Amino acid sequence: MDAHNLSSITYADDTQLYIMMKPKDRGNVLARLEACIRDIKSWMAGNKLMLTDNKSDVLHVTSQFTNKLHLNDINVGSSSVTPSACVRALGVIMDDTLTMSNHVNNICRTASFAIRKIGKLRRYLDQDSAEKLVHAYVTSRLDSCIMLV
Repeated sequence: MDAHNLSSITYADDTQLYIMMKPKDRGNVLARLEACIRDIKSWMAGNKLMLTDNKSDVLHVTSQFTNKLHLNDINVGSSSVTPSACVRALGVIMDDTLTMSNHVNNICRTASFAIRKIGKLRRYLDQDSAEKLVHAYVTSRLDSCIMLV
């Protein structure tokens, strides 16, 4: 990835590539990105690993205060990947302006669902068990992305 002047983050079997670009450099930058993906795919094949082309996502992040620059599809192996408005990365839903509104809405929805389910069971639970369920299914979701703050 260094050879293509890209930044990356790798976690277990998940790799994220990052690249900054100015509108005038779009063609060159996207060509470098696709070349890097080809090299990664080649390395993986040589090491008996597989990159699943159709599981790849592209998120084009821009300021919410500027006009959105249209980004063409990115070639990932045999697939053509269209940039998404939001993607899930390690459990975090990130949108193309980094407002985190989709992620916050998802956490609120899942926490509310858990609270309703626990509420239906509450009369069968002692205080300690109810607290453990709340911490396991509600608090853990609220704290899951605390490192992003």
